[in-house]
Amino acid sequence: MRLLVSVAFCLLTLLVQSASMSSASSDDADALGAFIGGGGETYLLYPDGSTSLLTALPTPAGSSTLAISPSGQEVAVTRPTASGSEIVLVSIADGQADAVPDTLGCGSPAFHPNGIHLLAICHGEDAVGRSMQAIALFHRDRGYIAIVTTNIGGGWDSTNPGFLGRVLVSPDGATALVESYLGDGATFLRRIWLTDGSVEPFVVNGYDACGAQSCSDIVRVRAFMADGRILASACHSCTGAGPSSESPDFAPLLIDPDGNVSEVLADLGEEGSVEALSPDGRILLFTRYGSPDFVSTLWRLDRASGQTRFLGTGRHAAYPQASSPAVASTEPTAFWTAVVASKDNYAEAEVIATRLHALGLPGAVLKSDDYSSLNPGYWVVYSGQFADHAGAATWSSHLQSLGFSGTYPRWVER
Repeated sequence: MRLLVSVAFCLLTLLVQSASMSSASSDDADALGAFIGGGGETYLLYPDGSTSLLTALPTPAGSSTLAISPSGQEVAVTRPTASGSEIVLVSIADGQADAVPDTLGCGSPAFHPNGIHLLAICHGEDAVGRSMQAIALFHRDRGYIAIVTTNIGGGWDSTNPGFLGRVLVSPDGATALVESYLGDGATFLRRIWLTDGSVEPFVVNGYDACGAQSCSDIVRVRAFMADGRILASACHSCTGAGPSSESPDFAPLLIDPDGNVSEVLADLGEEGSVEALSPDGRILLFTRYGSPDFVSTLWRLDRASGQTRFLGTGRHAAYPQASSPAVASTEPTAFWTAVVASKDNYAEAEVIATRLHALGLPGAVLKSDDYSSLNPGYWVVYSGQFADHAGAATWSSHLQSLGFSGTYPRWVER
C-alpha cells in the first residue's frame, strides 16, 4: 500500500449520527471477550471464563492486537497473505472471515464507535519511496478513505519513528490514542484529533511507583471505557527507590482524558500486564511472561471475588469497542430524512457530510443501491431522521438557509 501524505483532512471526520439514535452495544454483564492464542489463532472468552476457538487464521506477531465491534458481532484481526498482512473481520456467529478492502500492509485495527469505520497502523512508502508508518481510516466494506496522520514518530523525529504498537478510538469518535516504542523500551503516547488530523503528546500524570523516580515514560494504553477513561498499564520498573528493574510489574490503571490517574484497579504481581477490562468493570484480563522462555500466558481476574483463573497461552485480549449513545453503530432501515446531495463516488459524499459535522449537524452517507425507495448508483448524503414529511421538510429548509441549497425531504426505505 502506497501511503499518500497529502490526503485532504476534510475526509477525516467520521460518521456521527444524531443523538436520538441509540448504539447497539452488547449488554455489559454478558459481553464477550476475545484474545490471540499462543499460535496466533483467535479465541472467544465467555462471561463464565470458558473459551472457544473462533478462527485458526494465524495473526502475525508484529500485528497481533485485535478489536471487537461495538455490537459485539465481529472481531477485527490481522492475517498474513502472499502480498503481506491485511485486516479481516471475523463473524462471531459463524467464524466467517472477510477482508477489509485496501488494508494490505496494515495491522493493529481499531473500530470506530459507529461500527462502520476502522483505524489501523499501516506501513508503506511516501511519494519518494521512503518507508513510513501512518494511521489510516477505512470503511469496513468499501476500504480506504484517508490517511489520518503520519506525525506519530517517537520523539517527533521522523528519522526515528519507533515501532507503533496500537491505536485506540474514544467512545465519542473524536480522538484516538497511539502508542509507539523506542528500542530502550520507552513508550510515546500521542493523541490524534480525528476532525483535523492534529497530533499532540498525551502525558500520564499522578502515578509514581518509584518514589522520586517517575515511570511515566513506560505507560501502555489498552482500551477506552464507556465513560471516556482509558485502561492502561504503568510500569513498576525503575532504578533507585522502588521495585527492582530486573522484575518489572505493570499496574492496571484507569486514566481520565486529561491524563490524570483516577484509579488503580489491582495488584497483578510480578510480570503482570493488563490487557482488557470488561464493560461492567468486573473482569480484568492480563498477561504474564514467565521465565525462562518468556512465554506469554493469559489470566482472568474476577475483581468482585478476587479469584484468578489461568486461560492459556495467549496475548492481546479485548472487549467490544466502547460507544457513546450519540454514535450510531447500525445503519437505519426506514425513515424520513433531508437529502443533502447525491454523488457518484463515496469520497465526494463524505466531504459534504464532513461540512455538516463541522457545523454541529447530523450527517451520514448511504449507498442508494441498498434502499428500494432511492434511485440506484449514488452515494447519498442525508441529515436527520423524522417521523413524517413535515419534519423532514422543515429541516431541509433549515439546511438550505445554511448553504446546502439542494436539500430536499425524502422517504428512505430498504
